[in-house]
Amino acid sequence: MAYEPSVWIELAKAIPSVVTAITAVIGVVIGARGLHKWRAETIGKRKAELAEEVLADFYQARDIIYAARSPGSFGYEGTTRKKADWESEDDTRTLNAYFATTERLNNKGEFFAQLHARRYRFVAHFGLEAGKSYDELHSIPPGKVYASGLDFVPSIRRNQFDKLISVLDVAKPKVPEPLPLAPLPSSWGSIKVGDLVLGQADSAADGWWEAIVENVDGDMLLLQARDYPEAPKVIRHRSAVGLFNTPDYVAPVCGNSVVPGLPVSWDSLAAGHLVIAQEENVDDGWWEAVIVEIDGDMLTLQWRDYPRQPKVKRHRTAVALLDPTPPQLA
Repeated sequence: MAYEPSVWIELAKAIPSVVTAITAVIGVVIGARGLHKWRAETIGKRKAELAEEVLADFYQARDIIYAARSPGSFGYEGTTRKKADWESEDDTRTLNAYFATTERLNNKGEFFAQLHARRYRFVAHFGLEAGKSYDELHSIPPGKVYASGLDFVPSIRRNQFDKLISVLDVAKPKVPEPLPLAPLPSSWGSIKVGDLVLGQADSAADGWWEAIVENVDGDMLLLQARDYPEAPKVIRHRSAVGLFNTPDYVAPVCGNSVVPGLPVSWDSLAAGHLVIAQEENVDDGWWEAVIVEIDGDMLTLQWRDYPRQPKVKRHRTAVALLDPTPPQLA
């Protein structure tokens, strides 16, 4: 059957529209596939990021639990406990030492709240079976305070603790050796072998770290990082180390000649003074901080070299002091 020329003309006119429609359909298909791939990649990326965050949370939880159970403690730890009327000085010291474990965990309350907040997103992405790790944390019973004041932390069966730690780590953890209970010097002039001081790393960018004095040669001290025995030893002048708070502290006698901005003692702390404070995460070391405000025994501090970071609060006895004696008088 022969078509009229007008029919061919009409078909020729329709071809561009058909091609355009087909192109549009192909474009939609390609776009849909691209969108699906993009969504799959995005979801996969989010799942990977969430998994990394949760894994990091549990590793940090493991370290916090180990640190809280450490037998060593500083003199200021446990002081947030409410003192009873019947306590003697010895009672208070003993009970504060027991309370130190609870206090350390209480100080990490914000972290544990954040850890548990991720549970629902984690279960939504990875299923209920994956959420059992959180159930192990929730299985710890609440602590109890008895009339004797000697039991503040919850009683956890050994097998329950081992199970919890196995969940928090990919391998059976090694029980860390207790940190040495080194004596604290009462002054810069009395520093001796075996004392615990605060020494600055070779690079100021690496902060300050707890160090044991291994040798004394005049005013020069050979220091070994307490928590990193594999790290190289360093030599520091006795006036260049920081001292921790101790009841036996003897303030240096230097009259009106003191280094501007350095406190003579913990009792004399004032706004504007420079101290050394520990980071919230103990693994991040100690850093120079300036006192911004004082409310009773609580200090509001601003990191000296990192002014954009949020201010932090520390108890006055929780900071370390630098030698306020001018070098020419040392």
